[in-house]
Amino acid sequence: MVIQYLPSTSNSYTHVYTKEDKPILGIDFGTTNSVVSYYIDAPHYHGPKPVCHAQSGDVLFPSVVYFDNKNGFVSGPSAYQKRLLYPARVISSIKRNLLLDKIILDGIEFSPIQIVREIFRGLLMSIKNECPISKPQFSTITVPYFFMQPQNLIIRQAAEETFHAVFGCYPHIEIIPEPVAASLFWLYKNQKQYQGKRTTLVFDLGGGTFDLSLVESILYPNRVSCQVIATDGCDKLGGDDIDKILFDYLLESNGISFDNLTEKEKIRLYSQIMDSVISAKCELSNSNQTNILIDLPPKLNSPYIDCIIEKEELEKLLYNDTFIESSFMSKIEKCIDGMLERSSLKNRPIDNIILVGGPTKMPIIQEFVQQKFPDASVLLTSNSNEEFICVSQGAALYSAMIGHEVSSPFGDNIQEVSYQTRIPHSIFVERYDHSLDLIIKEGAVCPVTDRKIYYPSKLSSDGLYIELSHICIYQQRGKEKPILVGEIKIEKDKLFAHGRLIDQIPILIEISADSTLIKVKGTIDKSLKDKSDYNFEEYIKL
Repeated sequence: MVIQYLPSTSNSYTHVYTKEDKPILGIDFGTTNSVVSYYIDAPHYHGPKPVCHAQSGDVLFPSVVYFDNKNGFVSGPSAYQKRLLYPARVISSIKRNLLLDKIILDGIEFSPIQIVREIFRGLLMSIKNECPISKPQFSTITVPYFFMQPQNLIIRQAAEETFHAVFGCYPHIEIIPEPVAASLFWLYKNQKQYQGKRTTLVFDLGGGTFDLSLVESILYPNRVSCQVIATDGCDKLGGDDIDKILFDYLLESNGISFDNLTEKEKIRLYSQIMDSVISAKCELSNSNQTNILIDLPPKLNSPYIDCIIEKEELEKLLYNDTFIESSFMSKIEKCIDGMLERSSLKNRPIDNIILVGGPTKMPIIQEFVQQKFPDASVLLTSNSNEEFICVSQGAALYSAMIGHEVSSPFGDNIQEVSYQTRIPHSIFVERYDHSLDLIIKEGAVCPVTDRKIYYPSKLSSDGLYIELSHICIYQQRGKEKPILVGEIKIEKDKLFAHGRLIDQIPILIEISADSTLIKVKGTIDKSLKDKSDYNFEEYIKL
């Protein structure tokens, strides 16, 4: 993904972009909260701004969906308010569960993409209600760097369908990694600190996912150049895990068991305790202790939970593996060390650290990062929401730059902005014997294209047809087990051998990839009935 941006030399503002007219959007689809920002390019202001939602008066839109058979779907603040009364009708943290087969709400089965659509609908309706005639032109949506193809495609498809349903149009949609958006916004906002060459670590710890990216940026007098030089992360590590650790500790230390409760009572009590746990976690970011007081059902031995949690107590839990396979902090450190070791950057000095996501407001996280990189400057802000909104604002900036019709966000002297990313996973093709053949290696600079020649495994019994029905694509991160992420269907009844043996029928497979999408292109030589080539080209999908 390389941006080359040449700003307009016109000062007449033929194209004026605001929230009301041709909105240019950036969307941070988050585990706990989502944020949408729009880019303003007008005589009075240039830059991204987050949308404030009328329901709550807040820029943060809870990534929560409620459903009942009578009234249908509700998302955002209204759904969040219903989570304690109707826990069986509410789903949260869908971002961590995009590959589930089904979600059950009020006894009805839904696919994850339906839930994602409702979150996007809530975000976009805030713009639509304020500006009924607006027609978005460009939108950039962010995803974790290490998300695989199926997850990215679910988010893209949900966004496309929702834009059309809400606005009646299909804007140009880009998908970019969250750390890229965050670093782009901080570079835009802190240009004076980024003069010359800088290496910045983007430490993005959200509600459900953890992203690391090491970004090298150079701010020249007339252009900006950035490139991602290393990445790592985990799609099952975030604030939700801190909540679960504190939840389990609370039950154990108070001798609470759900065994005698009905399923409905279990769900309701779980939601009630978890709500208190989340509030306690947030309070401990700003104070040394907090009190948890919860009324319990009569079936339990104790009528209530009444306990004081110390900040030091929570911090010990995060370094302990009693309630988790390996400690929360050790998982973070493992990701950091793995990123630096794999890229041979262990001794490379890091100038700045950008903290993104709600959990990074916790003192234990800030202290850990500072101790891990004592010579780096941790970029903090006086804006209490910056950790939450910088990703969507960076996405809006990206949308503005790919539009090519706005004035330069970095000032009139900047004539070019380039941003280079890397492939977060290795990509393989499955051979006929089920072994995997590496096509693109993890860490390759985007966009990347590579190709190989294969041959069919067999012909039909009469030798007339080529036996080939699909081509399977796998992704792998680090030393983890490769995962099937999609396949290309082949119309096998159309493939003719024309008297050739297997080793005389070359199949050219070409794979093109950037940091979020994979496209497969191929040619089966002289295999159609008229002896012309059989060609295919598509983005892989499950």
